[in-house]
Amino acid sequence: MAKKKAWNVFGKLRTATRKIWMWSPSRREALELAKTGKGKSAMYLCAICRKSFPKYCMDVDHIVPCGEFLNYEQYADWCYRLFDGELRVLCKPCHQERK
Repeated sequence: MAKKKAWNVFGKLRTATRKIWMWSPSRREALELAKTGKGKSAMYLCAICRKSFPKYCMDVDHIVPCGEFLNYEQYADWCYRLFDGELRVLCKPCHQERK
């Protein structure tokens, strides 16, 4: 029988907080600033390669990475970087390269 993976409260907390961030005003504002055009034909400009892509090909990137947190004391700093950090919109290939 396969060994069950240990339950990690910090991993669950990170996932839940990132899901909330997906709807944050700062993330929506970053996407709006990168938007070119209107309606369903709107495209988004990548901050690195300067090419335009549809929204589903874009990621919102934290210029200063949020990093990790391993305890509750680090969680507050991580949340601050997640919600108040400087953002830019990147195409998926540029975002993959940056990681």
